[in-house]
Amino acid sequence: MSATLEATGLSKRFGAVAAVDGLDVALAPGEIRGLIGPNGSGKSTTMHLISGYLRPDAGTIRLNGQVLNRLAVHRRAALGLGRTFQTPAVFLQLSVLDNVLVGCHAVDRVGTRVGDLFFRPWASKRVFNSLLERSVSTLDSVGLGDRMADRAEDLSYGQQKLLGLAQALVSDPRVLLMDEPLAGLGSVEMDRVIAIVKDLRLKGGSVLFAEHNVPEVMQLCDRITVLNFGTRIAEGTPGEIQRHPEVLDAYLGREDREEVDAHDQ
Repeated sequence: MSATLEATGLSKRFGAVAAVDGLDVALAPGEIRGLIGPNGSGKSTTMHLISGYLRPDAGTIRLNGQVLNRLAVHRRAALGLGRTFQTPAVFLQLSVLDNVLVGCHAVDRVGTRVGDLFFRPWASKRVFNSLLERSVSTLDSVGLGDRMADRAEDLSYGQQKLLGLAQALVSDPRVLLMDEPLAGLGSVEMDRVIAIVKDLRLKGGSVLFAEHNVPEVMQLCDRITVLNFGTRIAEGTPGEIQRHPEVLDAYLGREDREEVDAHDQ
């Protein structure tokens, strides 16, 4: 099956440090791909490069066959590439609903330009009502439907992460990049995120899932890519990764391996 998202030879240096060095990674439609590794291994840099927040020094990024390298973040989003962040990237002074409406910029540009307000008011009204309905539905799906009128700063940390997820989901991405989505979440919030990821897979979407919660990664992901010092040291199914000697030495270790095994029982 052809890849929905494909990065080949991806590299990025910061001075003498190779944050990402010749990375190849591809996601098939409906695949949940884990991206794991110790701190400083290049996971977040990889996310930044694919989503457009950083420009690669080398390599090519394709989404459904289209090269993304020269496209801005919003252009990539319009093509179906969504992104969440380690730290919630929400507008604290805006309402929860307005935060999600901001995420609609990639959904429908017809009727949303300033000139449309004067020359095509019917289009602006139609589009706004559609985006409003979409935003409300998305907030319901992440469990924030009853907080729409609240300001984002009044949400807990975990709820702000759910709001960031809603911002990404409202544009119906075909590929979603998730950078440590489970960090700082309670069990109820964590279960909701996992359920949303599984639902995306059922709909044919693909997810690149960078996370330190090893047991959940092993349970959720179809395949896993392991990074260390910016390079890929292993790739395979969760079972293959758990037995890979280089991964055990660089990242999992004996205690983490025992925790994963206990989680599987």
